[in-house]
Amino acid sequence: MSIPLSFHRYRLSFAAFVGSVLFLALGLLSGCGVAPESAAPTPLSLVSGIIHGGQSPIQGATVNLYVTNVAATGYGQAGTLIGTATTDVHGAFTIGNPATPANCPAGQQAYITSAGGYPSGASTLVNNSTLLMAALGSCANVSASTSVVINEVTTVAAAYALSGFMTTSASGSLYVANVSAPAANNAATGTSTAAAGLAHAFLNASNIANYASGTARTQTPNISVAGATVNGTVPAVELNTLGDIMQSCVNGVTGNASCTSLYGFTPSISGVAPTNTLQAFINLARNPYPSAAAMSSTTGLLSLVPATAAFLPDLTAVPSDWSLAVSYASTTGPLSNAPYYLALDANDTAYYSTSTGTNIVGLSAYGITTPSYTAGTTSTAGRAIAADALGNIWVANSGTAVYQYSASAGGAPTSYTVTGPSYGIAIDKANNVWVSSAVVSTTNVQELAQSSSYAVNYNAVTPGGFQPYGLTIDANQNVWIAPYFNGGTLAAVLPNLSVGTVSAPSYASSGTVGTPISVTLNGSFPKPYGMVTDASGNAWYGISGFTSVTTAGLEEVVPNSFTAPITSLTTGSLIANATLGAKTTNMPAIDGAGSVYLSDTSGGGALGLHVYSTTTASTATSSNVLSPPSGYLGCYPTSTTATTCPNGSVYSPHQAAIDSTGSVWTAMTSGGFSQLIGLAAPTWPLLSIGKPGLSPGSTVVAPLP
Repeated sequence: MSIPLSFHRYRLSFAAFVGSVLFLALGLLSGCGVAPESAAPTPLSLVSGIIHGGQSPIQGATVNLYVTNVAATGYGQAGTLIGTATTDVHGAFTIGNPATPANCPAGQQAYITSAGGYPSGASTLVNNSTLLMAALGSCANVSASTSVVINEVTTVAAAYALSGFMTTSASGSLYVANVSAPAANNAATGTSTAAAGLAHAFLNASNIANYASGTARTQTPNISVAGATVNGTVPAVELNTLGDIMQSCVNGVTGNASCTSLYGFTPSISGVAPTNTLQAFINLARNPYPSAAAMSSTTGLLSLVPATAAFLPDLTAVPSDWSLAVSYASTTGPLSNAPYYLALDANDTAYYSTSTGTNIVGLSAYGITTPSYTAGTTSTAGRAIAADALGNIWVANSGTAVYQYSASAGGAPTSYTVTGPSYGIAIDKANNVWVSSAVVSTTNVQELAQSSSYAVNYNAVTPGGFQPYGLTIDANQNVWIAPYFNGGTLAAVLPNLSVGTVSAPSYASSGTVGTPISVTLNGSFPKPYGMVTDASGNAWYGISGFTSVTTAGLEEVVPNSFTAPITSLTTGSLIANATLGAKTTNMPAIDGAGSVYLSDTSGGGALGLHVYSTTTASTATSSNVLSPPSGYLGCYPTSTTATTCPNGSVYSPHQAAIDSTGSVWTAMTSGGFSQLIGLAAPTWPLLSIGKPGLSPGSTVVAPLP
């Protein structure tokens, strides 16, 4: 069972006895977003705590305290070592004040690791592959009131939350953790030109585990939606189980059988086995269905849970996959309306449009209180939704209007008239609003020029038989259009004829938008709804097959030019449908590693998020498919103590969106959001800045290893 708090107090009292102890504190980061940072560096207090492997204190471990490096230029680079210590027979440690007093640069995060060591008193069980961790959060919040417990649960939470920001490496006979982000994804608050991914990733770790007690949370604390507290459900039993799986390796000698099995079951996406405990769970966060063997209930990962498990209750049945999903749901209140489509703003706040009620709901896992929104007077039902760089959220209403909401002020929207029914919506770099209308052979694509009046500035008619639905805009500001049900055999693009010359209020007014061009898609029943573009400028469409995996899938559309005006399109491979496993695909998303996430809306909760890597040559084989046949579903137990996962947190989603931490957001059919922690690569949350398929701060696609 979990270690009693009285035991923790005793161990820390012992640490106080053997050396002047001031305790590390990080005010629990929930409920305050990214904490205010001072402009100047500040000093960290000395740090104390205890290390446990399951129920046993770990003796002889090397404990390192780090602050993330303000000069980092990429992800997974070494942090700044603040101090080090060795644990005693009780697993206790104290890291004294470092020589450099100003060791906390503004905006940086603190984390602490424990490497090597052995169960107290059992020096023959030294395990040099043990690497444990606690993600402490903003170093500006360090005080002297709270202890640190580092164990398997805090390690799992850190591995998942920081999977896109962290690498591990050998240091002599032990291992170290390297956590960083480039400046573009390490901002104190999100803007259109920078994101707060690193700070938000540390908040994710705090939301799912409490490092002060070393226990999994059952709920995320203090999330506010429209003035109401909506605590997300954390799959604590799954976290416990993952911690206990790690425990079986930690409490044995280097190279013990449990470690061998664990490392064999947790390869990276590219198939490389880990060599330490932290890396094993970084890999599992990114690759949560590593193999059929790993998912076996009798000989797979679940079989590694020891009989004397420290973290209870544990799962008694293998989940559909080991993705870690926080579910924000409610049968009443702001999250009770059925969702339609999904968008993220510059601050990683997730929004979905609703088919009834207020038209829009927003939720931040990072401490930003979202206001209450009211329905537009001419509303029929919310459709596509998009955020601009000015702090507005735009919603197509499936009628003759689009709505502009203030993300910060809430309330009623401003309505702008368009040709209806408005279904698709996208924002370009100049904050012009593009709208598609599901009609044929008449004006069905329009641009509203960014201004106080947002007047229609450009009209287009897509090629014959084309009924527009989804819109997306690529890095060169070409507007891609996907069809709806009727005439679903075409994909079209409005080529920007003056690449790189976008300027407010509208590039259409200077004649820089061309006549739509189109291409016929493959597949027996193409109904793409929407698409994404990758960093190269190719478009990727989800092909709908309704109830058959043999007629659904993913297809690439390649323009003849990426840096000059597009004059023609060709179709690439139609991805093997049965291998991908999708039935009814909908609006896709793309992450910073160039992987496409397809939402499956077949219903019944049987199919979830399907993932396909675009970074190697597209083929009709399984080599690029990263997800299991059912897609990623997450664990959604019936209660906080349920020991099975009969349901998926990802349930018949219409759309996915990926934030700057690498969390994948979907909207739950019954109302609410699902957040799959650390599944994807960090991604630009605001699509209108025009950097699809790239991580913030990156200029090239960097696939997760």
